[in-house]
This record gives sequence, C-alpha cells and structure tokens, in this order.
Amino acid sequence: MAYCVTVFLSAFLLFQVQPLIGKYILPWFGGAPSVWATCLLFFQVLLLGGYAYAHLLSGRLSARRQGLVHLGVVLLSVGLLAGQAFAWATPILPGASFKPEDSSQPIGRILILLTLGVGLPYLLLASTSPLVQAWFHRDFPALSPYRLYVLSNVGSMLALLSYPFLIEPSLRLSDQARVWGGLYVAFALGVAWLALRIRRSRLACEAYASGARASPPPEPPGRNVTSRSPRASDPAMGPSEWGKHPCLGGRSVAEVPQAKREVDSSSRRLLRPASNTSRLRDSSALNARILRDCDGSRNAASGVTTPAPVEERSEVPVSWWPVRTSAASIATRPWP
Repeated sequence: MAYCVTVFLSAFLLFQVQPLIGKYILPWFGGAPSVWATCLLFFQVLLLGGYAYAHLLSGRLSARRQGLVHLGVVLLSVGLLAGQAFAWATPILPGASFKPEDSSQPIGRILILLTLGVGLPYLLLASTSPLVQAWFHRDFPALSPYRLYVLSNVGSMLALLSYPFLIEPSLRLSDQARVWGGLYVAFALGVAWLALRIRRSRLACEAYASGARASPPPEPPGRNVTSRSPRASDPAMGPSEWGKHPCLGGRSVAEVPQAKREVDSSSRRLLRPASNTSRLRDSSALNARILRDCDGSRNAASGVTTPAPVEERSEVPVSWWPVRTSAASIATRPWP
C-alpha cells in the first residue's frame, strides 16, 4: 500500500506544480510564449535528470544505501520547503523581491526562479517512480512492478485534468502552494517508510545469511557426524583415495553406477517371492492331507484300518506342473 501511495503522490505533485509555478511567474515576464517554452524546457530537463538519478542510484548502490541516500535528499528538500515558507510566506512561490524590474533576459531569470522554487523537489519527484518500482521488484519479486507505472500515469493524468477544472477555480495560488507543500510532506513520509522497510529487510537477510553460515544444518540421523568427505588436500591420503566418500562405502564417485546396480540386484533378491521348493513343500503337504482324509473315509466305510502315509518332502526345486497334475488327479478320483 505504501508503494502505491508514494508513487501516486509523486506523479500527482509532479504534474500539479508545473501549471502552478508557470501561472505564478507568467505575469512577471509579460505572458509571452517564450515563458511557457522555457518552463517546459526546464521541467523536461529535470525530468530526464530525475531518471538519471534513479538509474545511477539503483545501479551503483545497494538497496540499503539507496534508501538512506534518497531519504536524506528528500529530507533536505523538505527543509528547503520549510525555509521557503518562512522566507516567502508560501513554499515554492518566490517572494516579491525576486520580481524583475524589466523584461530583459527573461530566459535566464526564469530558469533561476524555477531552480530556486521547485528545482530539488521536482527532481526527487521525477526520480521516485522508477526508483520505487525497483524497490518494489526487489521486495516482491513475484509481482510485476509495472502496476506502479500504470498508477503513476493515472496520477499524472488526474493532476493535469483536476487543475484547470477543480484546483484553479477553487483555490488561490498561495493556498495551492500550501496544499502542495503539505502533500509533499506526506510524500516524504512515504519515502521514509519505504527506506526504513528496505533497511529492515536487508538487515533481516544479512542476519539470516550470517546465522546460516555460523550454524550448519544438522546431520541426518544415522550418519556419523565426525565423518567428512575426504578431499585431495588431506596429506594422509594418496592419489588413489581421492574422490572416495564414506557414505558410498569407500567407493569413488565413478563407482556409484556399479554400486547402484549391486543395490538393485540385492533389492530384487530380497523382494523375490518364495521359491518353487517352498511352494511345492506346502502344496505336497496339502495333497497328502487330502489323500489321507479320502483314504480314511473309504477305509472307515469298509472297516479297514491303514496306517497314515508318510509325507515325503523334496528339496529339489521343480516347477508348478506336478502340483497342478496331482491336484487334477485328486479332483478326478472317485469319492465314497
């Protein structure tokens, strides 16, 4: 929210001060077209200077220093406005002592009056939009900073449209200058808040980085904490031992694929289902039990007692075919 308010105020004040100061000094020099042309030239040059200031500040200094430098210059401009209000009774509007006695050399005098009145504040207002967009992108890298650019265009258009229809008819020039000075103080407070925010976020990042360097991450459970990866700089190791790691079972990095194949083969042996021998043993015991029950039922019906058959277990692994054959033969035998 602070980013939006600061950018909007900077664009609004930037385009409000142009017709304000131009209307104030226009009668001093006869209202010639050269007065307006000189004012436009001055504002365009300062606009370009503000962009250059923002570019140098964001490209040469860190984020923390950018905030401190920009905040210092903004506070200096606020002090300058306070001095103007004390000396001229209104900020940004030169006093009557600066009114020229003749109209000779109007261009130089216009440039001096504009520089003394709105030079530094206008330069800072022009540099705020690109500079704050860079801060916003650094603070919120996932969001697009060009929304602030759109907001600055809205503020500029609103200032140009509101001055001839709302500001000029309802307020005198002195009142317009005082309102503009109050809004500039609010803009300075927004810049101060953003500068402190950048400084706090920078300090937090530095504290996190220093803490991460000071305290390494804990070792995973089951790992020998005292063990470390051998390096080629260890004097007790020969060239044949370089690149080996204790976590790889003493193998080098080049032997990792072979180790992976060994682990895969071991896992396949562990996950392999029961062998044919154990399956046959269980199936043979089941077949013998079924045969014993069938023979016992037949003998009980005929009154003959026969000893129980001895189960034979074969340790030779065979296929499933004999088991299926015996089961089929059992199914086809006549029941009593």
